Amino acid sequence: MRRPRSTTVVCIILAGLALFNVSGAVGAYQRADFIRSLPLAVPAAYLLVSRAVWAAAWAGLAFGLWRRQGWARAGGLLGYGLWLAQTWIERLVLAQADYAAISLGWAALIDGLGLGLILWALVWRWPPAQR
Repeated sequence: MRRPRSTTVVCIILAGLALFNVSGAVGAYQRADFIRSLPLAVPAAYLLVSRAVWAAAWAGLAFGLWRRQGWARAGGLLGYGLWLAQTWIERLVLAQADYAAISLGWAALIDGLGLGLILWALVWRWPPAQR
């Protein structure tokens, strides 16, 4: 059975999220001394560990979806929901910069579009035989 194009698009997006989080983890590691000197609401290690965990999760989910594993569909839906929840908690509770409040509308728009795409690809466009 052929892989739907929508699934391929989601795989590319998840692989991109994995690379984005890898770069965040590497950046947090390389700049650990500078990050520790900043007045953050969380420990500096949180940034590194959080990005590394999400990088591994996104890479695993992208690989699972590419291979059309049944667990990857549910994992993608759950993972994206948990990731959105974490980013919004960080944005609303932990953000201390002035621009954080200004960018809330754009962040909501982008996150809503991303959620819509994930739901469209993994719920409505998923082959019925694999549900």
